[in-house]
Formats: sequence, C-alpha cells, structure tokens
Amino acid sequence: TKFLTVPKVDLYDLYKRAICINTYMNMLNKLLTQRNLPNINAGIGLSASETLVVKAGRKSINNLVWIGKSVPLASKLADISNKNKIKRIAVSETFHYNIIDIVRQNHPHLESAFIEEFDEKIGNFYHLDLYESDFVDWIDEGMPT
Repeated sequence: TKFLTVPKVDLYDLYKRAICINTYMNMLNKLLTQRNLPNINAGIGLSASETLVVKAGRKSINNLVWIGKSVPLASKLADISNKNKIKRIAVSETFHYNIIDIVRQNHPHLESAFIEEFDEKIGNFYHLDLYESDFVDWIDEGMPT
C-alpha cells in the first residue's frame, strides 16, 4: 500500500462513478427482469498503482501502452466481483488506502461497507455493493415517469 501521484480526490471520483454504474446495473437488471430477460452479471474493478503510459508506434499512429499493475489488477478484480459472495464493486488495497480517508470524512457510515478479502492471485482487496440512494426507491417503485 502506498501513496500515488494521482490525487486522492480523482480516485474518490472514480469510486463515486463506480457507485453510479452499480446503480445503473441495478436499474437495468430490474428492467430486464420485468421483461423476462436474463440479467447482466457484471463486476466493477478499481485499482490504483504507479502506472506508466508509453507512446509507441509510428508518428501517425497514436498507440498508448499501459505498463504497470493497475489495469490488469482492475481487470482481475472485475472478473471476481459479483461472483461467489464477492459484491459487485471490488477495489485494490492501494485504491482503498488512498480513498478511505475521504470516505470517512464525507460519509463515515459507509466505511463499514468495505469488506476485506484475500485472493491468492490478487492479494488483499475490498468489495462493496453501494447504490446512489436517491435512485434506490425510484428503482424499487418500478421507475415511474
């Protein structure tokens, strides 16, 4: 666990966006259920590390290559989330370390939403299942217009 060059508020913004995506997934699955269609079982993975971006290729081609652990780790977290009792949003230990103070400051009651787990391939990580509270009742009421 370490501090990053990315501002913590930017990571916290990603965390809030993950909650928005989770809310949208809940709404979408409710609509699919109402239409007797299969639900979408997707996970959300968030990771942070010292990642480098390298520009590669010809002058006219603008390819970026990500070097570091954050992208593959986020992918692994997304793969294991929303399965086997792991909640839909999974965050790396470093990501959690860098946002938890802001969570405590803004929403102290949400600190307990983070459940710590260990995976042999990933190491320590946290998972949670939060929704935008303003939309929960609206979704539960069938999303009336």
